[in-house]
Amino acid sequence: MTISFFELVNDKFFNPFTGENKEINFEILSLINSKMDDEMRQFPREDVLSWIEDYLISTSSKLIDDETGVDEGNDYKTTAANKIRYFVTCGWLIDENDNRTLKTTYQMDSNAIVILNAMEEVLRSDTRPIEYTGYVRNVYTLLKTFQADKATEYVEQIYKNTKELVDGLRGLNVKIKNYLKKLMSDKTLTPREILDQLLVEYQDKVILKVFNNLRMKDNPNRYKGTIIEKIEALLEEKKLQELIDEYIQTKKNGIKSPERVQEAREFFKSSLEYVEMQFRYIENNLNLLDKRNAKYATTAQSRLMFLMNESEDIDGKIIELLKNIAETNDRIDDDSPFDLFDFGKIDEQSLYNPRTARRKAISTVEKEDEPIDQEELRKAHERLLKEAKFNCSNINKFILEQLSNSNKIEAKDMTFKSFDDIIKLFLAGLYSGNEIMRYKITYTGSTFKWRDKVLTNFIVERK
Repeated sequence: MTISFFELVNDKFFNPFTGENKEINFEILSLINSKMDDEMRQFPREDVLSWIEDYLISTSSKLIDDETGVDEGNDYKTTAANKIRYFVTCGWLIDENDNRTLKTTYQMDSNAIVILNAMEEVLRSDTRPIEYTGYVRNVYTLLKTFQADKATEYVEQIYKNTKELVDGLRGLNVKIKNYLKKLMSDKTLTPREILDQLLVEYQDKVILKVFNNLRMKDNPNRYKGTIIEKIEALLEEKKLQELIDEYIQTKKNGIKSPERVQEAREFFKSSLEYVEMQFRYIENNLNLLDKRNAKYATTAQSRLMFLMNESEDIDGKIIELLKNIAETNDRIDDDSPFDLFDFGKIDEQSLYNPRTARRKAISTVEKEDEPIDQEELRKAHERLLKEAKFNCSNINKFILEQLSNSNKIEAKDMTFKSFDDIIKLFLAGLYSGNEIMRYKITYTGSTFKWRDKVLTNFIVERK
């Protein structure tokens, strides 16, 4: 049975981050979390109160009650006590009363620790991103030193490192996109601000540094071959059986059943196939990042050059020139502010001689009837027939034949007679958004193999 996240936390769990105090509440909760970080014990109320009170004294923010919205002035003790009560009510702090000493102690809720660490990681990654090359080397090292008696532990770490690498690259892609969007949409940026953004902020966020290290200094292609080779070896049936036995021993206390064997098989196949697929295509993903990065740098440079070229007071020069013309009796002064004669576009007679319209030359081309090459005509006809094989109508027909009398089928369960069918499967995904198609698809996030090809699996349903 699937458990909802909201079954695990208090109904008011996110309230501290929805009101006027959201930034202060985040900083106080982060402070409490860091103070409690290294110890397993519970902390006395006096300690927690003093942490919050010290923070409130050091901040210049206005103190507003979280529940009533009333201004609390400079009453730091009352505000600190209210904060503790509020965090307990919302489920961020867990309190415990000692009946013997009549004292109250506190600790962070387990889910609160996870959420706060995630929020702080977002801040860290924006200012001090970690090197993505570490993920690649970790996956490589774990597979290189793989131990069958620790198979579950190793595969969990391999999958986790790969997922974090991919998520990091996705985030990097969005960061570059946001920089590009900001650069294009903000018309108030000066040349200095663009330079700061490109050469300082863009570098400080380690977007270029992280990307260049992954692209050139420690390219995943150095490890890709070994990673894929090791995964393919682990997925061979004989080796897979060993892994399944270890999983049942580790996760199920050694008690085997058909359901548990299937669960173990799915765990290893889905995890390792995901890792294999990501490393097979990681070069393509890096190329996409490279293009977006190049686009950002080029756009920044173009915007910078445009603003620098437009920095002179052109309007002022035109006005000055017109005043000069009005005050001159017969000719423009050689000291004209525009130095018009230096441009070579006009001379002293240009003001007196009217412009004559240029006549457009008319050209005629004699039409010649060329003989039709029957062989070329035949080849063109064959090309058209071949292209028709992969049009929407034929892709529709292919998918409906695969469905037969069923309403749903997975791509991995389809029958492929030739490589043309694989092309049709790929096009089925591309065409699925077309209104005329009589099916819809849902991607599963898994892959399957056909001969030596790794294909993306998805579910096809009849509309």
